[in-house]
Amino acid sequence: MALLDRLRVAGQLNRSRLAPVYDMEIHGDDTRRPGRLGFSAYGACVSELATIVESRELQRVLQLGCSMQAQLESVDDGVSSIHFHDDHVEIVLDGSQARSVKASVLVGADGANSLVRTHVGITGKHRDYAQCGVVAEFEAERPHGDIAYQWFLGSSILALLPLPAHEGASTPSHRMSMVWSTAQAHATQLCAMEPERVAAEVERACGARLGALRAASPALAFDLHYFIADTLVQPRLALVGDAAHVMHPLAGQGMNAGLADVATLLDTIADRETFRDLGDMRLLRRYARARAADLALLMRTTDGLQRLFAFDDPFVRAVRNVGLNLVNRLPVFKNGLIRQAIGRSHSPRKLT
Repeated sequence: MALLDRLRVAGQLNRSRLAPVYDMEIHGDDTRRPGRLGFSAYGACVSELATIVESRELQRVLQLGCSMQAQLESVDDGVSSIHFHDDHVEIVLDGSQARSVKASVLVGADGANSLVRTHVGITGKHRDYAQCGVVAEFEAERPHGDIAYQWFLGSSILALLPLPAHEGASTPSHRMSMVWSTAQAHATQLCAMEPERVAAEVERACGARLGALRAASPALAFDLHYFIADTLVQPRLALVGDAAHVMHPLAGQGMNAGLADVATLLDTIADRETFRDLGDMRLLRRYARARAADLALLMRTTDGLQRLFAFDDPFVRAVRNVGLNLVNRLPVFKNGLIRQAIGRSHSPRKLT
């Protein structure tokens, strides 16, 4: 949200399409002594823990922002080839009219299967989780109260996130978005079910925490894996977002990490010496160094939690649930975790 404000598009978001998250509930998987961890914006003295923004609404305001910049040109043609030179980079397009674009620096922001990353030969550390993230929307019997929920269910992780009420609704929202990180076979089963059966399966898995669930969309799945590029930069090239790193969705930090990349790159460019070329490796290395510690911590944390909760052993299960309960009894530590997570966001800085 800080970056959207910095880009001067936050005010264009339709506030009825946003859902603040004021509390989070995390539940463990020990049936005898289940762990529970709760986070509160009020307890941490922050306005909110997070904001749920619908993807299409986010895309709309970003496209609007781009359309209002006279110096930006949007090109839908595919990329035929990329050529790096001492003083510029050239992108050859493969549209109906052969042409090329020249720039001082190229930012690879083209997703997990990045053409840019592949073209320049940047490799990285990869691990397949053998899981899928299954997504769907539901209407809950009880209002969600702006609370996000997560259940560790042995080898799978179920999250229900609050969505805003339907436009014009006068009652609290009952809409929830699901992300269920589960084994590929189970994901295939869920996607093959009728939506009503999926709703019943989710309702059973979360112990009917919000009452009966009614399906509002079919279930869709995407593969989950871990990836971190060996380097974020090369001469006249910087990688951001999923082109640079892909993490497990259990912490809901994938998009935030990508937006933090963008904000850091903006800071690096804005703070450069007047004589410094945008594609200078000394400048681009500053961006890579600025992101290194945060990305390392985030990647290790999400991957470590996934490994910890995927380990199906009674003793390990008991220990991790005790750990959740222990952290829950330490409000100072909990609030420190919240402030650290929120502190990763960049303060709004005006672009010049």
